[in-house]
Amino acid sequence: MHLKWKSALLAALLPFYSPLLGAEGVQVNNELDPPYELPEYETKALEVDYDMGLPDTLGAKIYQGKKTTVVDFSEKPEIANNNYRQALNEIPGLLVSEVRNPSIVNFTYRGFGEPHESQNVLTLKDGIPITSDLFGYPTTYFTPNLESIERVEFIRGGSSLLYGPQPGPVINYVTKLPPTEEGVFGGRTLNLGGSDSLFSSYNQLYGNHNGFGYNVDFHYRYSDGASRNSAYEVYSSAGTFVLPQSESDRWVISYDAWYTESEEAELLSDRQYREDRDQDASRNEIEIERYTLSATKEISREDITYTGRNWFSYQDRTSYRDSEQKRLFRTFAHESRALLNWEAHGITNDLAAGFLLYYTDSSWSRRPNNGAGPTDRRSDRNTYYGSLFAENKINLGNLTIAPAARIEFIELESDSTGTDLDTDMTSSFDDTYSEVVPLLGLSTTYDIDATQIYASIFQGYQAPNWDQIAPTNGTTVTGSPDATTSYEVELGVKGPISNWLNYDASLFYGLIDDKIEEIDDDVYRNSGTVEFYGAEFAMNADLLKLAQVDDGTHSLTMHANVALLDAEITDSDVDGLEDNTPGYAPDVIAKWGLTYGFKDRIRTSLTGIYYDEHFHNDANYGIDVPDKIPSYVVFDWNVEWQFNNTIKFIAGINNLLDEDYYSRVRRVDTGSAVEGDPRRGIEPAPERNFYVGAELAF
Repeated sequence: MHLKWKSALLAALLPFYSPLLGAEGVQVNNELDPPYELPEYETKALEVDYDMGLPDTLGAKIYQGKKTTVVDFSEKPEIANNNYRQALNEIPGLLVSEVRNPSIVNFTYRGFGEPHESQNVLTLKDGIPITSDLFGYPTTYFTPNLESIERVEFIRGGSSLLYGPQPGPVINYVTKLPPTEEGVFGGRTLNLGGSDSLFSSYNQLYGNHNGFGYNVDFHYRYSDGASRNSAYEVYSSAGTFVLPQSESDRWVISYDAWYTESEEAELLSDRQYREDRDQDASRNEIEIERYTLSATKEISREDITYTGRNWFSYQDRTSYRDSEQKRLFRTFAHESRALLNWEAHGITNDLAAGFLLYYTDSSWSRRPNNGAGPTDRRSDRNTYYGSLFAENKINLGNLTIAPAARIEFIELESDSTGTDLDTDMTSSFDDTYSEVVPLLGLSTTYDIDATQIYASIFQGYQAPNWDQIAPTNGTTVTGSPDATTSYEVELGVKGPISNWLNYDASLFYGLIDDKIEEIDDDVYRNSGTVEFYGAEFAMNADLLKLAQVDDGTHSLTMHANVALLDAEITDSDVDGLEDNTPGYAPDVIAKWGLTYGFKDRIRTSLTGIYYDEHFHNDANYGIDVPDKIPSYVVFDWNVEWQFNNTIKFIAGINNLLDEDYYSRVRRVDTGSAVEGDPRRGIEPAPERNFYVGAELAF
């Protein structure tokens, strides 16, 4: 069945804004106006304390009652080479499965699924999805340069109906905006080198001319890679331009351009890993090209805040693995959000509401012999998606209650063709998945002095992807799977214990039902159920305030967090899966860090992680590899020295104690041996490595 609103959806992907929001004389929404700290100037920015997560409302969004974590990069030394293990060390329970390819980041959380290409974590940059496609192919092949990031927001409860229906959490990278003071002009160039022939150059220009703000960066990175045949190059540029139209009205225009070439070294069996983790392996190659352009209109007045965003993205992923495989994605989308402050019968309310219109056109093709042969398989795919969402925060003194609702309209199309080049016989299959899905959620908080008790419950769902609708080999799918559904409940308490210690502790329970399983080749069924529960605890402390020696010259802070998880596959039609533990769901993940500063001149951090041993697949066994990824402890150290207002030196050592470990094992439960298949097996994590560099600012 084809949804009748398809043509209306495509026609509606144009900016439109309500005349109601055109009032002047009020302050501009500061949601996208974070602290921007460079030595040349100061900006007038919104002061927000992120120690215990996001505030109840920010911009046109409501975060009240949702468990959130914010990583403030302005409080960290420079992090080189996008080390996510170190950068996201303050997020409890987030599992980072490390890979050598710089265009791929593997995240997962609470047993939601394999971390491969972060398919179960919704990844955003400034609120815009950077996945290949939201539903049909929800992989992530683009990672913003951390030098450009002001903070990272992590939101649980699935997407909490804020950004979509996905069961997994949300990671939102928030970038630095241009300065707001007129007449400012400056820039910096940060260049570093290190182990494995690493060279990185990050270059930035920013300024404000007659109210027109701009911030543009250019980045290049090269490395031979942490093992043989794993070299890579990264070219990227990003820019943000702010065009104020009045004191209450502005446009924010942004672009991203990203290109990587990466070698992919052969994955290893356990025997190969123990003999020589850096052995001379065969290699594949992958190229990623991605461009994004967005235009955001922001209007704010005393009782209403509005954000309207339009974006377009183009992505080309080409891999050479015995054959050339090319995946193209073109996405057009519009999102409108508004936050209205209103009152009835003496009770104040905050109503957040909006809609999202989203369309992706995609194609996949394969040519044998690394592209030398003719195309033998092709798929054409489309996603048509729209959603309406609303959430109302009722303020009852110390108590707040926020019911939420979201209505999803989704249609996925996949048309696949396969050709046998020996017989010239062609087979084809196409199918469509369409659904209208209502979702509900509820969150609440209760404040006792500075302590807040919070709770939430949210529904979610995950539609079948394109391959589950019509596989790329042109054969018929058996089963016609429906969407996977989820429920997640969280109960927690957070606040300060004293002026030197803040904490956040919570209990959680989740259910993933009707999980899509591949019963046999291209036979899919909604037959899986996963339950998980556990606890998370996080704290950060100012140790000099504790010792009562805070003189303003030195600073010494500590953070620590731990996640305890018990996850189980309680139902499955796949032989041997029932009662197993989901892959990548360790019982314990612990993280910690210590940061010292001196007179805003020197800042240094020592961070560490501990991952308990865990299975790497739902089958709980490995072929030619161990059944479990062994537990490991890894430390990272970095330092920066602001020599003067112009020159800064940085250095760091990753994997300080040279832990021999791996955190990624791929595709080892398919019934055949790992050895001889370069895409299956263990991917070794980098050994101890270092970097040194300098920044010149003007």
